[in-house]
Amino acid sequence: MNSRERIITALKHQEPDQVPIICQYTPEIQQILETYTGERGLDVHIAMGDDAVIIWEGMVNIFDGKVDEGETYETEWNIRLIKRGLYNEICYHPLERATSIDELKNFPFPKPISPNMVDQVSKIIERYRQKYAIIGSVPLTMWEGSVHLRGYQQILEDLVTNIKMAETLFDRVMEYHFEIAMTLIDLGIDILWLGDDMGMQSGMLFSPELWRCIFKPRWKFLFNAFKKRNPNLFIAYHSDGGIRPIIPDLIEIGLDILNPVQPLCEGMNSFELKRDFGKDLSFFGGIDIQEALPFGTPRTVRDEVKKRIDAFAPGGGYLCGPTHNIQADTSLINILTMYHTIQNYGKYS
Repeated sequence: MNSRERIITALKHQEPDQVPIICQYTPEIQQILETYTGERGLDVHIAMGDDAVIIWEGMVNIFDGKVDEGETYETEWNIRLIKRGLYNEICYHPLERATSIDELKNFPFPKPISPNMVDQVSKIIERYRQKYAIIGSVPLTMWEGSVHLRGYQQILEDLVTNIKMAETLFDRVMEYHFEIAMTLIDLGIDILWLGDDMGMQSGMLFSPELWRCIFKPRWKFLFNAFKKRNPNLFIAYHSDGGIRPIIPDLIEIGLDILNPVQPLCEGMNSFELKRDFGKDLSFFGGIDIQEALPFGTPRTVRDEVKKRIDAFAPGGGYLCGPTHNIQADTSLINILTMYHTIQNYGKYS
């Protein structure tokens, strides 16, 4: 069974030969693993043992600017970012001072599709798809993309005082990423990975009722359109935080895979999620990066990985990996321990 077969078998809620692995790295960890493996780019993931290749497209790429500490750069969205510590952080939201719907409608967006993007994605798919699952990742799909353009405070005020302003921006950002997602589907991805953070450590960012009113119909439209384009497509959705109250809604509108299932957040107990939703939903992630992976001993990491496999793996439906990019303060020994434990403890037979 090759990696692509392994992932598709798991997503059909059947047990493959072993639990599939999918990981993401911060640039610092990517560099460490390039040195360790002698590989570059996507081939680092293959060398480490990942079963999928991830293609990142859309607004998420605004964070890729390479500048020194304290320096700023401006993106094609007119969003400005500054280097602070290990991260590029947004320091200017171009639509923060907009006061009318027309300003939001007329603000120039970049072109979602370019010949260069299509060419690069096509080459990746051609190179890897025979053996590895291909994930097209289009995060910041509507909410977070709007936050980056308008700012948290202003978009939250819009939701209370001027809902049409908020919805106008949500729809523009959604339509932009919709075009990218459709192109990735047509090019031949296996999994479409969307996402917007709806949760915090202690629960939902805002009420489930508000989510159902504003966001659920839009996600339903997207899921239906993407499945119509390719009925064999698997759809993954990323949201950090304690989002248990809306998991039944996500299943209802056609979600296949939930990511990252952070185990330390309110309501996100791994065993309970599998018990309550595992018949209808696959889980992607699960390994704690808040405490265990960066700060634990190798024994801590082994125990953490085994716990998540025990919870999610029975009967299939589990893609194992960290609950976010492996952070820069994570030791190489803990990363290797994580991979080794998944590969050995995660065997089904």
